[in-house]
Amino acid sequence: MFKRLGVLPAFLLAALLGACTVKPQASSVNSNVAPEELVARLAMEMDQGCADGWIAGREPRVFKSGYRRIPSVEKAKFALAYAKFLVEQKQDLSVDMNSYVPYAKRALFAYHYWSSEKSFRDSSPHLQNYWVHESLLDASELYWRALEGEGPADSARVIGHDTEQNMVYKFMESENKQSSRSDFRNQLSAEEKR
Repeated sequence: MFKRLGVLPAFLLAALLGACTVKPQASSVNSNVAPEELVARLAMEMDQGCADGWIAGREPRVFKSGYRRIPSVEKAKFALAYAKFLVEQKQDLSVDMNSYVPYAKRALFAYHYWSSEKSFRDSSPHLQNYWVHESLLDASELYWRALEGEGPADSARVIGHDTEQNMVYKFMESENKQSSRSDFRNQLSAEEKR
């Protein structure tokens, strides 16, 4: 029976393993649409389910923090603000790996961005850490995938994006120095004392 249906065994296996099946639709991409709208559309589409391999090419788009309840439009706004922040920091990993913005600097940006959100402020510091981390990874992926649909990216940009996501996923300060959520909290405490 399964041989005749072909796709069914793979579908059943994916369902049994809890795999997510939502993928960005090509129809949501249009070269005449502003990046803001592309990112917002993709965020809305992705919030309808989850996607395997979303975070650093291996983790599904499933969130533990209150970030998961933020409207898609707000996630898109953060993705655009985060992309602008990285441009202002002159990060361009397709040209120079040393342009990577350290994790703590990214985390502080996200922390300050989300601090105006009541549900973020009401979360425990532990869940705020998750929120910051999840939003950084998700924002980068939303922005990348929305604009990736505009046309093929060169291999240096693809490698730069993938490297960045892996480094953020691992809380990297640089290629050779890993930090942690608690390191970010220590820097936040030091900043608040000033």
